[in-house]
Amino acid sequence: MADLFIRLDKNTLLANILFLTVENLISVFCSYLKERTFIRDILLSVFTSQSNNELKILSYIDGLTGIPNRRFFEEQFEREWKRAMRTKRPISLLMIDIDFFKNFNDTLGHLEGDWVLREVARIISENLRKDMDIVARYGGEEFVVVLPETDAKEAKEVAERIRKAIESRCIEHPSSKVSKCVTVSIGIATITPEENQSKEILIKRADEALYEAKRKGRNRVEVFAKSES
Repeated sequence: MADLFIRLDKNTLLANILFLTVENLISVFCSYLKERTFIRDILLSVFTSQSNNELKILSYIDGLTGIPNRRFFEEQFEREWKRAMRTKRPISLLMIDIDFFKNFNDTLGHLEGDWVLREVARIISENLRKDMDIVARYGGEEFVVVLPETDAKEAKEVAERIRKAIESRCIEHPSSKVSKCVTVSIGIATITPEENQSKEILIKRADEALYEAKRKGRNRVEVFAKSES
C-alpha cells in the first residue's frame, strides 16, 4: 500500500484520501442516526409506559378528596374478599356517612362542603393501618373502609376511633340536628367468606347497619346484628 501511494500523483492521492475521509464520515453519521433512533425508541417506550401507569393511577383517585375512588375500592375489595375466603379469615367493612351534609352545603355552600369532604377523608385515612386497610370515597358524602383480617370487635374499635376523631375536630356545622360540629354515622359488617358466597352480602349488611345508626339518631356506630348465613 505504501508503494502504491508513493507511485500515485499528488492529485490522485488527495482524491483517494478525500474519498476515504468522506466515506468514514458518512459511516459514522449513519451509525449515529441509527443509535439515536434506537435510543429514541427506548425512551419513547419508557415514557409511554410511565404515562400509562400514571394515567392508571389517576383513574383510581377521587379528584376532590385525593383518596381512592369507588372503582379502586371495587377492585381491591374483590381481591381482599377472595383472600379472606382462601385464608378463612374475617373481613370487615365500614360504611361512613357525614351527618346532615346536605344541610351543611345548603347553609355554608359547596366550597365549604368540599373542604369538609377532604378533611373527613384525611381523618379517616389517618386512623387506619397504612399497609392493610383500604379507604375510598363511595359517593357523595359517603366513604367506605375495608378492614382485612379484622373481626367485629376490632372493626368497632376502628370505627369509634374514626367517629371520635372527626367529632373532636369540631368543624362547625350550624345546620346539624345532632351536634354543633360535623359528625359521622358508621355501619359495620363482618364476615368470614365461604365458598360461592357473594361479596355483595357484606356491602348490604354494612349499609343496613349504617341505616340503623341513622335511625337511632346519627353520630354513632352500629354493627350488623344478624348472625352470618
